[in-house]
Amino acid sequence: MTAPPSHSRPLRQGTILILVAGISALLVALAAAFLARMRSDAEEMASVMREAQARIMLLAACNWLQESSRIGWEPNPVGGAPVEHLETFGWIDVRDGKLGPKFYGDNRDDDSRFPIGSARRFPMHVLQRPPCAVQLTVAYNPIPTTSSPNPVSEGDARFGMPYLTNPDPQPVVPNGWLASNFGTSVNATLTVNEPDGTTRSNWAAYLQGDRRPRGNSTGMSWFRLFRDGPATFVVACGGGGTLGFRLQDWTSSGLPTSMTAADKAQFGNDYELFHNLEANECRLFYRVEWSGACMAMDYHYMMHSRGRDFDHYCIWPLNASSTEGVCEYRSQNHAKNMGGTILWIQRLRSEPTHW
Repeated sequence: MTAPPSHSRPLRQGTILILVAGISALLVALAAAFLARMRSDAEEMASVMREAQARIMLLAACNWLQESSRIGWEPNPVGGAPVEHLETFGWIDVRDGKLGPKFYGDNRDDDSRFPIGSARRFPMHVLQRPPCAVQLTVAYNPIPTTSSPNPVSEGDARFGMPYLTNPDPQPVVPNGWLASNFGTSVNATLTVNEPDGTTRSNWAAYLQGDRRPRGNSTGMSWFRLFRDGPATFVVACGGGGTLGFRLQDWTSSGLPTSMTAADKAQFGNDYELFHNLEANECRLFYRVEWSGACMAMDYHYMMHSRGRDFDHYCIWPLNASSTEGVCEYRSQNHAKNMGGTILWIQRLRSEPTHW
């Protein structure tokens, strides 16, 4: 057999190097394309998330308009003394038809709590502890059995008995209630000054809550309201990190909506950062109208179609979640619009002049 030429081995080695280099380049190109596609998908999903958050803010804004037409306001404290919360009667007061919300039906307009032509921002972050927060414990007084978390024998007087041993619900802030098998532990540093063992030392902390935002919930969504009529509002809904501020709020001065030094400090006093947040934000604009109409508290209590053989006056406890028979539970808790009704919602195609 004739031996191959001496120069053929180096040629084959060069061919292999070229093939390996080509395959490596192809793999690098595929990996780069894959990473670029992943980044594109992530950016598209981020845009979808921002729009979804902005749409959810419309619901939050409508809920706020309904609730604040009746509750949530308090008189200005005198000398720092605590004051009670008073009820109001609608953005248009249902007692005298004048501007509200106001405390007294005195036949006078009073929109001082949210004047027509003014705007309010609502950054929607989660608080460390909301005001008047209660614990999430499901059952403070479970019926004790031999297999309960704190078991008792069948001969025990507590066996199978629904004793209301512990208060229900209980606040997150310790208040000095005595500890028991199912209750909360007592903070020994509290000053107990009530006959039942409770304390008022932490009352202010319970009432005010801890309003610091949780870090993982900031810069995600907000809504902003502009009251342009007695009961009509321009609603701006945002999914992004501007907290409801506008570029003109940064550059203008002396206006009610102008950003203060503290507001700008939230963005590190960096205008370019704020501008980028605004450019990447999803904003949706709506106009809504509130109405004082609400469903009667006794709506559909009477089940006329059930015939004479049934007690067809259906009223159930406020905490009833299900009932036997052909009708669902009906009580005041079933009425969803005690704070009025959103009469209509209009989607605005472009950014309005005032919002």
